[in-house]
Amino acid sequence: MLTPIGGVRLPVQTAPLAKQAKLQAKGTRVYLRLPERNAYTLRVREGDAVLAGTLLATEDDGTPIYSSVSGTFGGIFVNGGHEYLGVVDDAEMRKCAVCEPETRDIQDISPSELRKKAELLGILDIHAGDKLCRTVAKAFEASGGEPITRLVINAFDVCGGSFTNYIQATQMPGDLIGGAKLLARMLGAGKIVLLVDADHPQAYASLKEKIGDNPLFVLGKTVVCYPMTDEMILEMLYGKRLPKGVSPASQGMFLTDAQTVVQFCSAMLTGIPQTMRWLTAAGDGFAQQAVLQLPLGTPWQNVLAACKFKDKEPGYAAIGNSSLRGKTAKGVCEDNATTVIAAKQKTGLPTPCICCGQCAFVCPVWLQPMKILYTKKLLDKQILVNDCIGCGCCDYACPSLLPLSKLIAEYQKDAEGGASHA
Repeated sequence: MLTPIGGVRLPVQTAPLAKQAKLQAKGTRVYLRLPERNAYTLRVREGDAVLAGTLLATEDDGTPIYSSVSGTFGGIFVNGGHEYLGVVDDAEMRKCAVCEPETRDIQDISPSELRKKAELLGILDIHAGDKLCRTVAKAFEASGGEPITRLVINAFDVCGGSFTNYIQATQMPGDLIGGAKLLARMLGAGKIVLLVDADHPQAYASLKEKIGDNPLFVLGKTVVCYPMTDEMILEMLYGKRLPKGVSPASQGMFLTDAQTVVQFCSAMLTGIPQTMRWLTAAGDGFAQQAVLQLPLGTPWQNVLAACKFKDKEPGYAAIGNSSLRGKTAKGVCEDNATTVIAAKQKTGLPTPCICCGQCAFVCPVWLQPMKILYTKKLLDKQILVNDCIGCGCCDYACPSLLPLSKLIAEYQKDAEGGASHA
């Protein structure tokens, strides 16, 4: 069993959530985000009837933007300073294909064909929060021409109450394995590493049955600690820590998650572009916790309403992806969102540091956050600027309730200001 260095163990819910919450669809809008600086070409007109999979716009690099629902194109909307294409849902969910279903053996499809198909089908790399075709292109660029030899797939969920990737592993293991093979073929990777949560043996058993003795795969169990960054995962697997900002592709590795490869496989088999994604709503701030399948571009308010968020009760907050570092769930669901946690925030007044060392023990980048309470040296501040990832693990672990990550952020600004005046 693998164990990461650093991070915190969030409360784990081992009994899977039921997929019972339903989004209110008819008459609601979905919002598909447009690229910055008007770098797109609109392909429909306001008032046009569209199907799920209808091409709405094309980005300047050729990446398509499809409608994720069937209904009426409502035009361009601004939300949170970003432009979105809005479609009014008619709740029928009629889909259209953009290419023929793939029937060939994987080895008969060239890597270049697969890259074009990933772009045409609009596959989203949930792990990176960007289109898969772009994250693969960036990986090849970062590798400097060296081959991508290993594909690492996270089939675990970082938030303790989440079951988004668990659903992929237990209910769609065939698509997960098939999608992993497709992506490995695209990358030219000769080994696929699948990681599952040690607390969810059913996920391991489902994938083990599908993999059999296939030498292409390595299936491993891991203790899951938030934030499980790429750096933590690669250090856990290979004993080597990447410097902050260095791509895993520079070491011949590509990381993604289970949901991404499942969506890739499904789209290839049907010829229908990706229009849906999975998300877990967990925490006692929801009257109805659930794993939902929702259209891309769904507003957070639709998710919160479907799961009966207790917004009238004082103290509850809904946070996307993590209650430690995530953002308040408002506006449109982010492309990298896999979970929304609704819980009461930790309250209480800070007390003096007791020098217990818990903040240093959980820090995933080996800092000693308590030292910021005592040091005024610019050198120490510069180290924090370079290394701190703002995960909030130190805040979570501190028994004195000290806002360590906030203090570090303030020191970062001071150090950056000092560097700019140097």
